[in-house]
Amino acid sequence: MYAGAKGTLYSAVLPGQDDEAVAYHSAGGISGSGGRSLCNPSDWFCNDLNLGTATNEGGSTKWSFHTVAFRDNNEAYNHYTNGAWGGVVSLVRADMAANAN
Repeated sequence: MYAGAKGTLYSAVLPGQDDEAVAYHSAGGISGSGGRSLCNPSDWFCNDLNLGTATNEGGSTKWSFHTVAFRDNNEAYNHYTNGAWGGVVSLVRADMAANAN
């Protein structure tokens, strides 16, 4: 799971951090009720999305066999590819290419 955090003004309708299209609770593979607010560790207003398979701050857990490989602490990646391999998708593609061998 790869969680981008370069949200924009209209992304305020999504709970917690997001990449303008997918909120951290979805990008992080969180089980249980939707709409849980998860953020980067530096955000005071919601619980932290933890890397790996660890339970998140506040007690939410990830679905079985889900792990967070990337959390956008610098809020640099949005959801869009921008006509190429851009945004958080670029990280997913690079990881797949590196592990395809």
